[in-house]
Amino acid sequence: MQGMLESQPFRLTVEFSESAFHVVRDPDTLEFSLDRVVGIGQSPYFVLGLELASIGHILGDYTLALDSSASRKPDHLDDENVVMVLRLGSGGQNVGFSGLTGSGELVLDNQNLDSLQGRFTGGFGSKDDTIEGCFRIFALETFLTRNWP
Repeated sequence: MQGMLESQPFRLTVEFSESAFHVVRDPDTLEFSLDRVVGIGQSPYFVLGLELASIGHILGDYTLALDSSASRKPDHLDDENVVMVLRLGSGGQNVGFSGLTGSGELVLDNQNLDSLQGRFTGGFGSKDDTIEGCFRIFALETFLTRNWP
């Protein structure tokens, strides 16, 4: 990923070594949906955490708008919004940067129960701090977190 973060040029490449997929199941249709995905990886200078929440249906390729309040909405797994947070850690400090509502999008190119692949662009922290990137996260742990909202 690359762009501007806290008004500074930013470029980071990470291989995710830890991940968790949080899945919910619709009791009526018995279909699974991704509620939350967390990936953590190490670069030479930073630990990066990528958190996605309110993703929705498992199969298919589609585009979701960044919306920092998406997971608090009643039908958050059926809309076209996603919460995206980048967390950077170094030297014992961790800082989180939320994708700003209306500042960009997440395009899912390949999504299933054991991996998630996509690309994104958006404002993180402030509208002047735009980051773009791509990722592929394999599910190392999968949790059935709760019933359908």
